Amino acid sequence: TALLKNVTELPHLLFSGSAGVGKTTLALCLCRQILGDGWKEFTLELNASDERGINMVRERVKKFSKFAGLDTNIPFKIIILDEADEMTSDAQTALRRIIEDASKSCRFIMIANNISKIIDPIQSRCAVFKFTTISEKEVISHLKEIAKKEKVKVDEDGLKAIYDYTEGDLRHAINLMQATASLGGINEENVKASAGLTKTKDVDEILKMAIAGKIHDARNKMIELIKVYGMSESDFLKYINEAMYRTKQP
Repeated sequence: TALLKNVTELPHLLFSGSAGVGKTTLALCLCRQILGDGWKEFTLELNASDERGINMVRERVKKFSKFAGLDTNIPFKIIILDEADEMTSDAQTALRRIIEDASKSCRFIMIANNISKIIDPIQSRCAVFKFTTISEKEVISHLKEIAKKEKVKVDEDGLKAIYDYTEGDLRHAINLMQATASLGGINEENVKASAGLTKTKDVDEILKMAIAGKIHDARNKMIELIKVYGMSESDFLKYINEAMYRTKQP
């Protein structure tokens, strides 16, 4: 690619896009391509959502970037900062200074789901690449390849159900496929069972209760779905919104 034609001139990079579209995978591939067999020694990978804050920036990143003794065959070290949009504003401000100070010996690859949460001074110091959601055709094609290698029974409706639930997040799709395979095969019924979607009709019932003024009953039913049947809060909100749209409620 154009990025690798002259690696000594590689800028800092900022990859943005929704979860599961390959941002971290591409970052690791670049590290291997640029740094060779010993890439792990010269790569620092951090998850900002786990280690966010000014101390992480000042201590771990700064220490790694200032460590002397680069191999003559290595153009620079690489610091991958995953979920950089979860860093505090203070941490990002400190990181900006570290990026400036370490630019002779390090390149930063920052990864974010929401680029708007990255401060402008950092964005301006990076080449920004925006990743789009993976298409249904590509996700299903990849799942079919996995199923063939793993000798898992699949049907089109099952694969379509996986895509509809994961909405272009390939990592999530693979995980859901793996969980569904344990039920005996990839079909729509098993996908729904694995993803906890067998209770989506109950969401419609909850909405009807609420509209009818039975707020207490609706609340208890919602708690049952979440606490007993394991439907996540985010999924409940998603399905209640869909139910409202279907019933054309404001």
